[in-house]
Amino acid sequence: MALPTLKLPPIKYLRSCFDYNRTEGSLRWRHRPRNHFGSEREWKRWNIRFAGTAVGYSRRHCRISLAGACYAAHRVIWKLETGNEPPPNIDHKNRDGCDNRFDNLRPATQTNQNCNRERMRNNCSGYTGVSFSRNKWRAVIYLNKVQHHLGYFPTATEAAAAYSEMARKLHGEFHVPERNK
Repeated sequence: MALPTLKLPPIKYLRSCFDYNRTEGSLRWRHRPRNHFGSEREWKRWNIRFAGTAVGYSRRHCRISLAGACYAAHRVIWKLETGNEPPPNIDHKNRDGCDNRFDNLRPATQTNQNCNRERMRNNCSGYTGVSFSRNKWRAVIYLNKVQHHLGYFPTATEAAAAYSEMARKLHGEFHVPERNK
């Protein structure tokens, strides 16, 4: 489930909260200033417990709880690196939602992100866009909710090759070459 794209806190505030390691793509909590907390006791407790530790929790993407809101780590990193509010969609080039190295992030549309996703788990052919129909292998590709029928083929491999060729043309830099089954 996608988080709503909340406006991030000001860059000065973010820089007072996080250290970003560009090589690893990781965030660590900084020793935060007193004015981030309601009481001195809360401030001291928080810094003793969290300062210097890794930020966020992860399911498929690293999440950060900050100032009563939850943000995706890649959005925070985008703002830390550029100084600007991140675009509505940020794509991870290598499809690893926890790999937040800045050079792995790029602005994208929802359609672009759909082009750069893993093969569905319920896929029976072993290839994206390939299914068995009418005793042949059928190749189909979608772009902007429009289905492009690529034809019927005697083998799944040939259908996958047709899909891959069209995906390269339609998806451009967001095309993901098929991995071995």
